[in-house]
Amino acid sequence: MSFILPTRWAAAAFALPLAAAAADLPDRASSTSSVALYGAIDLAYVHFTGVPPADDAAPRTAWGLASSVGAASALGVRGRSSLGSGLTLDFNAETGFCAAGVNQIGVDPTDPAQTFCGGGGFMQRTAVLGVSGSAGRFAAGRQVTLLALRQGDVDAFEDGYAGAVGNLSLISTNRPGLGLARVAQSLSWQSPSLGGLGIGVQYSFNAGSQAAPRWGDAPTPHAWLVDVKHEAGGVLLGVSHAHYRHFRYALDDEQPSGDAGYRIWMAYLRSPLFGGWIGDVLLQRNTADDSDGSQTVWSIGLALPLGATRWMASISQHASSMAPGPQHVGESRAWQYALGWRYALSRRTQIHASYAFIRNAAADAQHEGTALSPAPGGGVTGVDSHGLAIGLTHRF
Repeated sequence: MSFILPTRWAAAAFALPLAAAAADLPDRASSTSSVALYGAIDLAYVHFTGVPPADDAAPRTAWGLASSVGAASALGVRGRSSLGSGLTLDFNAETGFCAAGVNQIGVDPTDPAQTFCGGGGFMQRTAVLGVSGSAGRFAAGRQVTLLALRQGDVDAFEDGYAGAVGNLSLISTNRPGLGLARVAQSLSWQSPSLGGLGIGVQYSFNAGSQAAPRWGDAPTPHAWLVDVKHEAGGVLLGVSHAHYRHFRYALDDEQPSGDAGYRIWMAYLRSPLFGGWIGDVLLQRNTADDSDGSQTVWSIGLALPLGATRWMASISQHASSMAPGPQHVGESRAWQYALGWRYALSRRTQIHASYAFIRNAAADAQHEGTALSPAPGGGVTGVDSHGLAIGLTHRF
């Protein structure tokens, strides 16, 4: 059942609580405030074998220095300020940068639309202004989606390194080509924790997906996202749902069937196990209007923190039978097997090593390799890939 509301209703739903909070403000807010510059630099030697561009069906090997493997190389500024009456304002603006010295994703560094090696344009990894109080936190700007936040919370690889579940996740590899990691022009509310129970809601006036809107013949893409979680005793359990409207297929320009709804469901669990192990399970499924079939992802992971050391392992599968309707395609599958290790040299500095192998079914051309792939191709089916990374991360 759709729960899409008119845009003006969505704006009012978020504006009314903020207006009520503002009415309680004192004439002169407290001057207590703080501002901090922060960031991270991650560099790693990577060795990748996988799918080359589509005009050459032979697997190719590449190696060299890469960035944002164990953590995103990023620079940002964040701060807080007391508004009085129990209200606190916070802000955060963050940009990625190419620590290896080149734009690794193949975009011309002089192009104003280039992505700064992660997250979007300048200060577009995050650009948020929020107000917190007894009613929870209200925020606006360009934000990480609730789905991406929860995926990172439960993934044994913390959605990083060579073995990130994001290599196969529907957040990054869905058939319509939607970018589900961040949303632009977004409003959000996160409830206070009620005995470990938390509820989050996001609305985007322009979801900012990579499937760009066509202004002449389609409304702007927008989205609702909802997350319900419970966390207690180290156990995190929850479900998330997102409903995008008015998308267009990014992978097939000849299929204008995107004036429709796209839905993704996600369930997740992270729990302590015996012997200090931490286990996690992630399930995702999506469907789309005017489309045939669906996509599903499951992932099972294990992590073992031992003092300054963390061991990581996971196995994941992506299955897809989705195609723009009325086409019908058979189901294709890809599996990922991953191992990782991390050691903290200090509170801010870590060394890491990780390896991932992706096995592609004969009909599958969508999952060419891990995030380390320097030049992911298309149109070459049934080619396996693997990547190795050894690197250093420093946060400041």
